[in-house]
Amino acid sequence: MSDPLEASDDALLATRAAGGSREAFRRLYQRHRVEVYRYLTRWLGSESLAEDALQEVFLQVYRSLGRYDRARPFRGWLYGVVRNVAQNARRKQRKVAPPGCEGHDSGLFPTLARRERAADLQAAFTGLPEETRALLLQRYRLELTLDELAEAWGCTNRTIRNRLHAANDRLVQAIVAQRAGGTA
Repeated sequence: MSDPLEASDDALLATRAAGGSREAFRRLYQRHRVEVYRYLTRWLGSESLAEDALQEVFLQVYRSLGRYDRARPFRGWLYGVVRNVAQNARRKQRKVAPPGCEGHDSGLFPTLARRERAADLQAAFTGLPEETRALLLQRYRLELTLDELAEAWGCTNRTIRNRLHAANDRLVQAIVAQRAGGTA
């Protein structure tokens, strides 16, 4: 390994496993924290909740490294942990937040050219079930590969492809329903 700062996740994990290097874990954290934080912020709709969840994610990762199978993609495994932590945070949030005050996924698709389409898409997306939103966010916003998604969701690539197809269909149906309802 020429430059330890440029070491792959696998090399850092091997270093961590061999000698318990906190530095290797710190580098993993630095490499993935911004992307994980952005995902959690969109998913939970709150920066403060996302900060707490981010700490919980990496605490669980640190504690679970001994059980991590290095033959599998790290990023997929990481996002499995992220998904579980985010779901638990959402459950807690629902118990605490008064009705109608739950977080929302604002700013999810800022690249859309027209604001009304973005508003339709955002409203439709927000109305989808949590797991559908999580899968779509991980695939299209975080650009996780099918292998990484399969690892994160604990299923096969074929199952992920089927779930993505169904999630996309649900989103399209929600957009059509949103537009038919006359809200935009």
